Amino acid sequence: MQILKRYDENTNRSNYFFLDVFSMNQHDFADLGTPRDSLALRDMYDTMLEALTQSIKVPGCMLLALTPHDRPKMLTRSWCLYEIYIAWKVKAE
Repeated sequence: MQILKRYDENTNRSNYFFLDVFSMNQHDFADLGTPRDSLALRDMYDTMLEALTQSIKVPGCMLLALTPHDRPKMLTRSWCLYEIYIAWKVKAE
């Protein structure tokens, strides 16, 4: 939360932040099983990935919490790297 507060201070405005961890938990994917198991699972994966894409595309901006600065933990997690990829793909700031 301190990173969000600093971002607000540095931009000199009140920003709104969407924290995906509260609305889209990547562990939900693991609980579903593999998409090749059934058409229904493939549809669920597609729906969740489209929701993720839209949650990055619509605001058009992504704030990365790269801590600690010398070894950012988020860059070691495949889900976070995927979110960065989506941000790049949709040309988010």
